[in-house]
Amino acid sequence: MSLTITFQKLAESTEETQILSGDILAGLSAPLTVNSLLISSVPRILVLIDSTRVATTLTGLRAGFNSRGYVENETYFVTGKTLDTVYSGAGDLDEPYAYNIVFISTNGGSYGSSGLGTRLNAFLARGNHLVMMTFCWNIQIGPLSFNYTVYSPYTYSGAQSIFGTAQTLTADVGHPITNTALSIGTTFYNSGVTLASGAQNLATYSNGQLAIAVRQVLRARIVGLNFVPDDLSSASTTQVNRRNLVINSILWCVNLI
Repeated sequence: MSLTITFQKLAESTEETQILSGDILAGLSAPLTVNSLLISSVPRILVLIDSTRVATTLTGLRAGFNSRGYVENETYFVTGKTLDTVYSGAGDLDEPYAYNIVFISTNGGSYGSSGLGTRLNAFLARGNHLVMMTFCWNIQIGPLSFNYTVYSPYTYSGAQSIFGTAQTLTADVGHPITNTALSIGTTFYNSGVTLASGAQNLATYSNGQLAIAVRQVLRARIVGLNFVPDDLSSASTTQVNRRNLVINSILWCVNLI
């Protein structure tokens, strides 16, 4: 059996990545390497969210990827876990090559144990990626253990608000993440966040509150989406727009857009 490996140069790095089909990737007992570097840019996503949104978030992400021609278990992988007060990431984030992206949205009673924060720090230190959504900036990930100072695009504000009217974000700069419709309807958001050192704000609400930001720490890419996922499986225009922003964020993290 022959194996064809296609290499592409990363836009902001000298590292090389390879796109592997799902059956090959899933069958690896150890990562293929070039000069000891892991060379896979296939999105392998772990969704961490409250129990009421696990199913709809997974359905929405699958619909979003499939609509762009991606094939689950071949060109992307996604798994969802319920984020509660005791989830620690043990067995999920301990395996170095199981996932390369964590998508997380905290909520009341859904923020994980201190072990989750510790494991996320290590996950990012290995060069993996993180997409954060409201309420991550007023309900701490793994209380007192996730390093917001080092990794979060926004400072922890401890406050939240809701827009009672539909919102259309204003893109501050041209960027692959915000290259889509920015009308997201009414939403909760974390008020009072400020841009972290080394981060770049991409979009702002009409009242001046910050909406979307990115940060890169060595090889780790982190996206802050300052709104709630709600029902990403919905076919409503505003929910599809939110879903597209999430998909864009994931693809940007692994340098596919």
